[in-house]
Amino acid sequence: DELSPTDGLIAEGLLGFIRVFVRKMNSVIKKIWLYRLEVQDCSVGDGDTAELDYKFPLLVNDESSIVPDLSRASTGQKEVVDLAFRIVATSYYGLNDAPLFLDEWAASFDAEHRVTAAQAIKSILESVSFSQLFMVSHYEGGHGVFTNAEVCVISKKNTVVPTKGEYNKHVEIS
Repeated sequence: DELSPTDGLIAEGLLGFIRVFVRKMNSVIKKIWLYRLEVQDCSVGDGDTAELDYKFPLLVNDESSIVPDLSRASTGQKEVVDLAFRIVATSYYGLNDAPLFLDEWAASFDAEHRVTAAQAIKSILESVSFSQLFMVSHYEGGHGVFTNAEVCVISKKNTVVPTKGEYNKHVEIS
């Protein structure tokens, strides 16, 4: 019983780490999301015991609106939580100077969240040790804040090209 990952000594050790990890994730989420969105830890009961069910509730706006598990969150909410997880996990793994890959990041966001998300990514890149950003995006609001970015446009048909026409200077498409 003491070695159980759901209760006992191992669960107590895991819960301490999970709470710190979730707190760091929430600090990333707070930079991106416009209203309160917080991942809760997976403890069950009064919070002092170490009984874990490994379902992470998501608090949306206030305590009266809780999604019982992240798997039931909206697409945009999951996207933000996934990014926060990657950023925090990268720091724990010590992957200094690793590139950050964002494929269609914030595609499910509304325009206001998309702009805030791009500004947050820029801020995160300046404060966390990611050496590069590789982003696939069809929205200029998703990449427009990156003033020193190299932009590659494969097809002009389904994307907003940079207004100054400064793209594909670093690639040759044949």
